[in-house]
Amino acid sequence: MYGWRCPSTLSGWFGGLTINQGKVLAGGSLGFGDPVSGVLGQYKNGASNRQMVVNQGGKLEFTTGNIFGQSGTTQLFFTINGGGTLTSANISGGSNFFEQVLTLNGGTLITGNGTSGGQSYRLNNNVTVGGDTASSIIAGGSTYNGVLLRNSTTTFTVADATGNANADLIVSATLLRTTAL
Repeated sequence: MYGWRCPSTLSGWFGGLTINQGKVLAGGSLGFGDPVSGVLGQYKNGASNRQMVVNQGGKLEFTTGNIFGQSGTTQLFFTINGGGTLTSANISGGSNFFEQVLTLNGGTLITGNGTSGGQSYRLNNNVTVGGDTASSIIAGGSTYNGVLLRNSTTTFTVADATGNANADLIVSATLLRTTAL
């Protein structure tokens, strides 16, 4: 898919999404509620273990904040493989929350301009780093472009992806602790 823009909602879609080439734009803030579905399909109520995978040459870009809502228990698992990127563009209306484990297998997570109370992303679960090349969490944008971590309990499990003394996870975005999500 090249330049594909997600429709306003895919409320009956329970499948996964794998991006092998091109860019997928996903937007449409769901505000501060606890949504069941949105632009990337069903988020809960039977949507458990849905996999969102970005492979080499693929790009997924969130064009707004709160794409999954804010107070929910989203059941989407994101994996960014080597050469793939997940970007939060200059957003308004809140952070983009990851409720499940985020896996970086040589992929890149890029922040954008966020909001004062939410930054660009909120990681409400753990981060796993693997693959066979270094992964990155890169600061994009210039204001509120950090990553909020849940109550100091977010664990980064980093494997020896490079197989040598070189860095396996490169972080240039600011990681911040929050006490309330």
